[in-house]
Formats: sequence, structure tokens, C-alpha cells
Amino acid sequence: MNVNFLLDHYRVYPKHNKITNENKVTILEPKIIQVLCFMVHHQGEVLSREYIADNLWPDTIVGLEVITRAIFELRKVLNDDAKNPKYIETIARKGYCFIGKAEPINKAKSQAYLPSLLLVKLGHKSAILTALLLTIITFFLLISPIALFKNFQISNTKPENYQATILSDGIENIQSAALSADGSKVLYIQTDAKSNESVLILKDVKSHKYSILQKGTEMYRSVIWTEKNNIGYFIQCNTSECKINKLFVDTGKLQVVYKTNKRLKTIKLSAKGKTLALTAINKHRLSISLLSLDSQREVPIKLDNKASNYAATFNNIEPAIFYVQQKDSHSTINSYNLVSQHSRIISTKFSKVTSLHSEDDANLLIAGQIDSLYSVWRFNLNTNEISQALSIPTNTHAYELVSSQSSQLLFYLKKSSNINIGAQGLANHIDLKQVNSYANDLNAIWSRPTNTLYFVSQRTGSYELWSHNRHKNTKLTGIQADSIRRPILNEKKNQLAFVAAKNNQLKLMIYDIATGQLTVNQNIDKEVHLLSWSTKGNSIYMSIASENIYDIWQFNIVSKESKKILLAAGLIAEEQEDKSFIFGDIKSQKLMVKKANGTMSIIKDFKGVALQFRPHSIKINNNSDHLYYVEQKPTSIQVMSTPLGVMVQETPKELFTLTTNDFITDIGRHGKDYVIYDHFVSKTSQLLLLQAVD
Repeated sequence: MNVNFLLDHYRVYPKHNKITNENKVTILEPKIIQVLCFMVHHQGEVLSREYIADNLWPDTIVGLEVITRAIFELRKVLNDDAKNPKYIETIARKGYCFIGKAEPINKAKSQAYLPSLLLVKLGHKSAILTALLLTIITFFLLISPIALFKNFQISNTKPENYQATILSDGIENIQSAALSADGSKVLYIQTDAKSNESVLILKDVKSHKYSILQKGTEMYRSVIWTEKNNIGYFIQCNTSECKINKLFVDTGKLQVVYKTNKRLKTIKLSAKGKTLALTAINKHRLSISLLSLDSQREVPIKLDNKASNYAATFNNIEPAIFYVQQKDSHSTINSYNLVSQHSRIISTKFSKVTSLHSEDDANLLIAGQIDSLYSVWRFNLNTNEISQALSIPTNTHAYELVSSQSSQLLFYLKKSSNINIGAQGLANHIDLKQVNSYANDLNAIWSRPTNTLYFVSQRTGSYELWSHNRHKNTKLTGIQADSIRRPILNEKKNQLAFVAAKNNQLKLMIYDIATGQLTVNQNIDKEVHLLSWSTKGNSIYMSIASENIYDIWQFNIVSKESKKILLAAGLIAEEQEDKSFIFGDIKSQKLMVKKANGTMSIIKDFKGVALQFRPHSIKINNNSDHLYYVEQKPTSIQVMSTPLGVMVQETPKELFTLTTNDFITDIGRHGKDYVIYDHFVSKTSQLLLLQAVD
């Protein structure tokens, strides 16, 4: 259904992926418009998510969450209340039904509007003048486009629809991949889980036949092609150094072109094939340098050394590179001129950027997030206009973006994950099957007095704060965040504080449970981990990264001011009723208590313990007589309990054993000891090649 139509005062233009309402214009993903048109075409019918997906995209693998998110976005644009719908009704356990009235936009009325408008503007001028003006207008409408084609070069339109070919089975753990210039072959690196070896593989796109080119115990990273279809490069690292190998694909021969003690992450090749852009880990951040393949001389690019700079890709026509700069959760897309050595920001709209690709002279492809929507976007370098090039399913990210053959082919490494909330020791209080959804659910904490689980979920398409109580899930916020960190409860259990990222801005928020309102919505500039509330509930203790690794700050809720109170401290910060303060001294690896008079003493010495270095991995139990902590083992993590007190010499007790893919968010006691954690249900990676279709 490609006919323009009306939904009351909304005008829907399917070919343009556009819905207008008075002076507001909303551009939607193609899939969202397709779902709307399909439902309108089947007005009054109950359609399951499976039926919609199978009919709209029969030859493409599409998760059902795409339909759910499309319905959510349509309701938002059409201001349609799910509880009292005007357009889309949810039928429990069956699907959706379009109940609105759609009418085609009457073209005859639209055309008849032009003369009447002219007559109003002309007032009492003669009909001859009116006819003359209409003749001129007709000339420009019908004849001028012909002249325009002769005098101006019309830019090629980009494809809007693609058909996907899956080049891997989803079981392989793929780290990096690249499509050859002619689109016929793929080089990719996978990790063999059984042998823990890296494997470099060549696959033919048409036949799907593959051959193993290299295999070894050292880490392989970042495979790329040259313009020639028989030469590539990749990184090979051991514990002491990394080297860049030149690969002759036909023979499998390797030639080492560069060695460094830097921890290289990625490489990108310039258009002329003479320079590599290297991204490496430098003091826990990512930095970019340039390597001349002729002279083998590496030159660092002078960028903000307090930020991570990554995803370097060469400009096709200028001596410049594009890159992403991330600092305190703020992301910008930048251009660095190699001649003037000057950097400039070209966009601040993107967050969670995972890949850049210089598509042609005028466009940059960006895999990233805008307004909570993650997609592959096309950024016009001349106009700064942004359009969606490819929709990406929820819980999925695109890496190693490549386009070829005038954008008729798109290739990327698709990585998907699903995170569920896990718990042990709370089986009598929580039904995890009711809590978890098909989307990411994480960062849960338990409120013992109210028997309530508070958690973060992506099930509506963006991240919100939720609660689970008496077998019922309730959405608490409507902030449409890009991410929400672990919340913390105050002593009275009536306020939740949390940090959310939205549109490249970090915010400290406080949610009042009784009123259901946000009482604090404060912009913050640095990445923080909230640790605890003060006993009076008028301030919050937080951990902020610094040159001391982490420092503890105190944020006053009333004045909205922050102050640094402890250096090289983090993981735990608890204010006691007697005004003493318990904290973790990171440098000495000791749990300390600071008395009201300023004196300090050691509670627990963690030297010799492989302590997991994460906030909330240390916690004092409800009775303040035992300490919980998390110990990192080679193949697992263990939740331990040890008595508090100088005279007590009891051996630490192992409470729970979890996998290395579990991330603990809460430890406590409710009748018996419990632990709550994020659990990766699935991690998949696939190679996708998309062919443009009409």
C-alpha cells in the first residue's frame, strides 16, 4: 500500500516514510511505515506479530521485537493510548487490530486548492492576470524540470530496501570481518571456544565455500582488504607485542609489516593503500595514530587524551579521517585534517557509535543511536542531513560497515545479545519468568521491606525503570533513555536514584515511588557510579573515575552541588548512624572505616584476594555483622561472606558460584542470603550481506 492517506488529521506518506500533523513532520523507519500500511490494509483483522513479519519480509530474518517496537513508535507518533486506542488495539495473546478509519488523500481537491488560493491573494484583479499566472505556474511545474535536468546534475538516490544474505550460522564467535572490493569474498576472524584459538577464514559469497587461512593461539583482530581482491591486513597480538600482517590471500603467505608493544585494536587503510590508521589502548583509553607502510613510521594524532578516540576511517576525497570521540558518555563524530592537523566536530547527535564507513564523496555511514533508536544512518557531509539507511533490530549492533558497487551492497557484522535478570535465594519472592522479557532486562535491586524488585528494561524499545511486585510488572518512568545505570534505594525505600543517558547527555534522576514523579533531573558531565544514600537521605555518594583510579563524591540533593570527599576510593561507600563512614581504599585494597572524629581503621584487608573490581561487589549485610564480597576465579565468580570484627577469625564462606558472564547487581539477606545478577542468555554474531532491491 503506497497510496497517501489520512488518519483523522494525520497525513501518511508511505513512499516518503513520513507522517505529518499540522506543522509537525515525523520521519519514520521504512519498517514502521510498512507495518502501519499492512495493518490499514487489513483493517478490522486481528494480526499476530508472526503473521505481520512473515508477510512483510518473507525472505528476511526479522525478530518479532521489530513489530513490537513499530507498534510502540506508531502509537507515540499518532498519540494513540494503548489502554484507550483510536487506531491500534492490542488483542491479548493474539496480536494487534487496526480500528481506525483511513481515507485516501483526494488529489483533485489538492489541485483545486491552488487556483482558489491565487484568487484570494489576487483580490479583485482580473481573470486575465489569474490565467496568465496559472500558465506561468503550469510552465514551471511541467516544463522547468526538463530544463533543470539539462543544467544541473541530479545526485543518485540511495537504495531504501535491501534483501539480506546470511553468510554465517550464528554459532561462530566472529570478532572481525571485511568484504572484498568487488563484493565476491569475505575475510573474517572467529574464536574457537574449545581450543581458544583465533582462526582467519576466507569465504566465497556465492558458493559459501570457505577455507582456513591462518590459525593460532595468539589473538587475531581487525581484518581488512586492500583495493586488490587478493591482499589483506590483520592484527596479531600476544602478551608482549602486536604485529600487523600483510596477507596474500591466494597463497596464504604472511608478511609482517609492523611490530609494536601497543595493544592494537583496529586498523583502517587509506584509499591509496599507503597509510594505516591504528587504534590502540592507551592508559585505559583508545587513541589513534597513522602508520606509513612505506617508511614504517608511526605518528600519533594529537587528540583529547582524556577521551577515547576510535573508529578511524579515511575520507575518500580529502586528506582527513573521520573518527568517534567519547568522553564521559558524550559521543561526537569528528573530522581530522591530516594537513592542518586540526580537528572539528561534524555531529553531536549520535550515541553508542559502533562503526563508521566513508560511503562516497558526500556520505558517511554511521552505525549508532539517535533519540534511543539504533540504526545504520547516512550522514550527508555537505548538508549535515541525516537519514536512515538501514533499520537494525532491538538488542543488535552493527560493526565493520562496508558499502560497495554504488551502495548496491551493504555488509556488516551483526552482534546480538539478550540479557536476563538472574537471582538465587529469592525464589519465594520473585518469579523471574514474569520479570524477564525478550529484550534486555538488567540492573535489578531488591527492596526487602516492600518485597519489590526494581530493574531496568528495554522492552518498550528504549530503557525505562520498572518494578516487579506481587507477580506484576509496572513501568515507572517514561524518559526513553539510551541506557540506565544500576539504581540505588534510600533508607526509607521510597526514593530511587539512578543515572540515565539520553541524547548524548548524562542525567542524575531521582524517582519518588509514592508519587510516581521524577523529583530530580540534573545534567551531569562525568560518568558516575551511584553507591549509596546518606542516612538522612539528603545526599548521594558516588564514584567517579580520576587519575586516582576512582574518587568518592557527595552530591547534595537540595543545593545540586557536588564535592570530592575521598581520593582513590570506590566500590562501596556507606554512611553509618554513628556518623562513621565505610569505604574501599582502592590503592591499598582495604576496606576502611572513617570515624566521626577523623580517625581511620581497617575492617578487611583484601590483599591476596582476586576481588572483582565492580561497584556493589562489596556490601555489608543488614545486621552489619557480615561482609559480602565477590571473588574472581579463572572460570567463575564466587560470592563470599566473612564476619566483621577484629577478634573474629572465621574462614570466609562461599555462598554462590556464578559464571564469568554474570554481573552481580545486588547482594543481601531476606530470610537467607541472596544474589541478583545480569545473565547473558545469548550472544550471537553473524555476517550479513545486503543486496539493494527495488
